[in-house]
Amino acid sequence: MGLVGLLAANAPATPTSEARPMFLQSDASEALLEQGRRHLFAFRMAAAQATFRRLQRQPDGQAAALYQLSTVALFKGLVTDDPAHFETFLVRADSLESLLDERPPSPWRRQMEATSDLQRTIAAGKLQQYIRAAMAARSAYNGFEALVQDAPGFPEAYMGMGLLHLTVASLPAGYRRLLSILGFGGTAEQGLRELKHAAAHSRFNQELAHMSIALADIMLRDRVPQGRDRLARLYEQDPESLLYTHLFGYALYTNREAQRAEAVLKAGVEKQQTPSYFYIDYLDYYLGEAQFVQNKFAAAEVAYRRYLRRHDGPALRAMGYYRLGLALEMQGRRAEAVRVYQDVEAARDFDNDLVAARRAQVRIEHPMTAREKRLIRAENAFLSRQHDKAERMLRSAFHEAPTGSVHRARAAFYLGRLYHVQGEYERAHPAYQYAIQHPGSDEAEWGPWAQLYMAEMYADQGKTQAATQAYRTALNWDTPFDYYRALEQRARIALERLPED
Repeated sequence: MGLVGLLAANAPATPTSEARPMFLQSDASEALLEQGRRHLFAFRMAAAQATFRRLQRQPDGQAAALYQLSTVALFKGLVTDDPAHFETFLVRADSLESLLDERPPSPWRRQMEATSDLQRTIAAGKLQQYIRAAMAARSAYNGFEALVQDAPGFPEAYMGMGLLHLTVASLPAGYRRLLSILGFGGTAEQGLRELKHAAAHSRFNQELAHMSIALADIMLRDRVPQGRDRLARLYEQDPESLLYTHLFGYALYTNREAQRAEAVLKAGVEKQQTPSYFYIDYLDYYLGEAQFVQNKFAAAEVAYRRYLRRHDGPALRAMGYYRLGLALEMQGRRAEAVRVYQDVEAARDFDNDLVAARRAQVRIEHPMTAREKRLIRAENAFLSRQHDKAERMLRSAFHEAPTGSVHRARAAFYLGRLYHVQGEYERAHPAYQYAIQHPGSDEAEWGPWAQLYMAEMYADQGKTQAATQAYRTALNWDTPFDYYRALEQRARIALERLPED
């Protein structure tokens, strides 16, 4: 039956006093709440805010309105990196905290307090205020943990608890050791079970739970098709939602459905030209990515430039400049590309920023050769599901690259990926093995990531002992190399899922 089923079957009913959410007492107020939430998830932020202001003027609506208005400001901050939106969020969150202090104890009060602390954690993290983020996370964790224990039949709490368990489990080992001292615990699988409980039973956190599960599948669990399908269902339920458009387009791109990703993301970019929508900058970045992997370098240039012009914050900025430089160099515009590469700066200690800065420096010092351009087109063929073309081009790239070079390792890695996704494990194995044995560079990711994918093949085949050893070998690879933190996340979470041998 499993934990989620057991909770659903045996959880006591929500108390009668909690029959209406967030201290609301009338059908009219509940209708305003639902209408505002529909606008919120569509990213029609002006309409959402106006609706929640109407709710705030209702005798019973002030707490619910402030709760949702805080979320509006947080969402705006997350997609823009604009500190002004985070400042607005904090003002509203402080007002909500004061208002909740006046309410009698109840599951909804505790839920709103814990969620507000979780939102403070996210805001502080985006602002790189990590001590403040840890303190807020501790309060959120305590709040959700106590609420789940005291009111197991209150399904709204499982979203926050699950997200915290999943996040803590996916952090690098050093952070997890520190957090364990502070009392944080749990596993990724526990977090996912809680998120699935919220997705199945929550009234107000279903959408967020589905999004969180899908992104975990895509980014942490090598379950990209499953994540894509979950986001597709949200998108199909409300194709006018800009948020669902963005996430579904990202999932399509990650699932190597570049042509459809381009169509979905382009429709989103066009939609948000109308004043009813709040602009999600990341649509432009991933539109550029979907076009780049189809060798539409001039179109990708336009999308990357629009992203960089609009988005002043650090998120994807270093990588945006690097990818723009590549798009220019692939068009033969070397001088322009160098000027763009010089703008790449690792403003944060994140994988993407560090990789972009390192590779941009290489590109400044070494013009892209014809061989390197052919290798990028070969990768793009794989990343856009042109499998026959990818195989021909990758084989050619492998044989023309010097033995032991990073270019040959890169070609071998993508040949391994190509055979892997086609289920041809016997052909993928020697390709991965070449990249593992001849990575070509200590900084390149091709060897350790080939090791990770080798482990995933073993796990798929039920070879638990071999998979365990391969994952541990990947984790023990000398760092740093490109995307080593992402590899650590993936390998640790995968080891947690493996059955006992």
